Amino acid sequence: MTPRMLEFSKMHGAGNDFIVIDHRDNRLESILPDIIRNLCDRHFGVGADGALLIETSDKPDQANYRMRFYNQDGSEADMCGNAGRCAAQYSFRRGIAGKAHAFATKSGVYRAEVHTNRLVSLFLPPVAQFCMNQEIVVDGDRIKLHVLDTGVPHAVIFYPNLLDFSDFFSNSIVDLKKIGRGVRFHPEFEPAGINVDLVGQPRQGLDGQSIFPIRTYERGVEDETLACGTGIVAASLALHAVRDVPSPIQFTTTGRSSLQTRFLLDKNVYRKIELTGPTKMVFQGKLDLKGISLC
Repeated sequence: MTPRMLEFSKMHGAGNDFIVIDHRDNRLESILPDIIRNLCDRHFGVGADGALLIETSDKPDQANYRMRFYNQDGSEADMCGNAGRCAAQYSFRRGIAGKAHAFATKSGVYRAEVHTNRLVSLFLPPVAQFCMNQEIVVDGDRIKLHVLDTGVPHAVIFYPNLLDFSDFFSNSIVDLKKIGRGVRFHPEFEPAGINVDLVGQPRQGLDGQSIFPIRTYERGVEDETLACGTGIVAASLALHAVRDVPSPIQFTTTGRSSLQTRFLLDKNVYRKIELTGPTKMVFQGKLDLKGISLC
């Protein structure tokens, strides 16, 4: 029987926000994915970019728990980097796993480490499949992009114009939604579509290291999100492969959060991939499921 009251947590990783549910008893299975779509609605539900469920691991010898991730539209995704970092923080705080642990997803087993200052590092599996300098035509314009799978597929575009950060993040100057939809729904990437990452010109940080601005149009949300972990990883590998930018690489997101990647290229395979950035527990609550038209 589906419970009427649902306990949940609201978290975000660099502004990429999620509803987190301890689902080790599988009590919502009969109403997935409808419950997710309703919960994530920003007008009639709690509101979030997606939802992650913490479940009992189906690989107990390899992972402490299983994370299932759902997009805002209720579709289940193979992986989400920032959701994975939030899952690690949540599971550590709830005593489900230690500071350093592993969790299973549809795209494989990931390792994570929770640090003392709300930072969480996610360690990704090797990336061997990528196609650089691919060209497609969108609305009559030829676009060069770099396609990688970092748990989910991404198309990385290096924005050609030199803009300061405020202009790059301005929708009136850079229409990411138009660019993103054109690439995401392009026949080249049918039927599943692809996430789209726009990388701007870097600026120098106080330590002299380049900081790259990045914006992401996410499928399943069908809009820009404030950050995308797997997109940042894809962008960093593309920057290294195409422009020889060395590891580590710093990024600033639409939500003005800072994230960093590290990696090693070994025989045309990217290994030891690490994504580090902030996470935050925003609030916890109980929800009457009857109030969101499911029960």
